[in-house]
Amino acid sequence: IFLFTSGVILARLLTPSDFGKVAMITAIVGFSSVLVDFGFGSSIINKKSLTKNELSSLFWFNLILGLLITCSVYCTSNFIARFYKIESLAILTKYLSLSYLILSLSIIGNSLLKRKLDFKSLFKIKLGSVIISFVVGVVLAVTGFGVWSLVAKNIVAVVAYVFLVFLYSRWLPSFHFNFSDLKVHFSYSFPIFWNKSLNYIARNLDNLLIGKNFGTSTLGVYNKSYSFLKLPAFNFTLVIHNIMFSHLSRHKDDKSYVTLKFIEMVIIILLILPLPMFILYYQNMFIVRYVFGIQWIEMAPILKYFSLSQNI
Repeated sequence: IFLFTSGVILARLLTPSDFGKVAMITAIVGFSSVLVDFGFGSSIINKKSLTKNELSSLFWFNLILGLLITCSVYCTSNFIARFYKIESLAILTKYLSLSYLILSLSIIGNSLLKRKLDFKSLFKIKLGSVIISFVVGVVLAVTGFGVWSLVAKNIVAVVAYVFLVFLYSRWLPSFHFNFSDLKVHFSYSFPIFWNKSLNYIARNLDNLLIGKNFGTSTLGVYNKSYSFLKLPAFNFTLVIHNIMFSHLSRHKDDKSYVTLKFIEMVIIILLILPLPMFILYYQNMFIVRYVFGIQWIEMAPILKYFSLSQNI
């Protein structure tokens, strides 16, 4: 709810073009978040036993990977600006690149909390980072910083998230690194990495093409429509996925139990999600006008067809 509210408030303070610029950058460099994790998070949750040395080796590998990715994104910032033919995207990309280095610090602690099924702490971490970043974003938006308020919000959100992950997980790495500790994790994480990579490309190719051919405002409207649509669908299914993945990892040898729980999960999703999609289909104009404001009115027809496709 707070995530939705914060998004609405920022949408009323900023323009579709502001959101479009960030979406342009994310469409290309957002894949870095998949690279930073590299599937190790899922491997940590799935593995029956873990040693302190394994976790430390994974931490330092993720940190090195995060550093390399940040440097790569920083160096490609001018290319991104030339690709979209918007000079200001270069400096925005350079600052956003910092988030991938910072994010790499949270992979292990976050995965350990999921492994323990400590979703209460994960909720507090997510809520805390959203509130802190929202305050920063709104203050900057009100004072006229425009798109920079979104950039600052994203960076502050990652910093707060990492700090809270260390606080709640109570885990710190040792100064140990051995590549042999990683080998057992590569066999499990690599297929997950490829699956997430293909999924990311499929979900973001449209943003790339729209941003390239139609500009910042059109992409801002399109991206905000998709984000608003996936709020009930994606976040609900993500919560169920995280809980079930952690739980079923403990019962992975009992195939009949895993199959039964998977079917139950699908039934729950199919029973709950159609209602908000029907509301969006029939009341899209009313929702956009009174929730987001008249400057976002072009969202209405997009939401209508998005909600229809979601139900199908």
